[in-house]
Amino acid sequence: MAKHNLYTGSDFDDFLKEEGVYEEVQAKALKRALSEQLGDSMQAAKLTKAGKLLSVAGGGDTVAALAHAGVEDGFTYVSTAGGAFLEWLEGKVLPGVAGLRK
Repeated sequence: MAKHNLYTGSDFDDFLKEEGVYEEVQAKALKRALSEQLGDSMQAAKLTKAGKLLSVAGGGDTVAALAHAGVEDGFTYVSTAGGAFLEWLEGKVLPGVAGLRK
């Protein structure tokens, strides 16, 4: 599956240039990783909408990135909880939920 590069020649490129970090290795690696992850997210949303995939995402930063990319509505389930969301998926009892059940 080909990776999508969403940010080449985009506002993100311009941001990196303005901040003076465009040529730094870390900035390039971050840009590449973000582009690949968002490309994967777009593909996941597309497959979900086509009924071929059940997609789950969690964590505030993840949700913000999905919303920014315009694909949040394409996921089956999105949670703003990060670590708590993972614990819930594992079947652990969450303290806040346990307190509400008492």
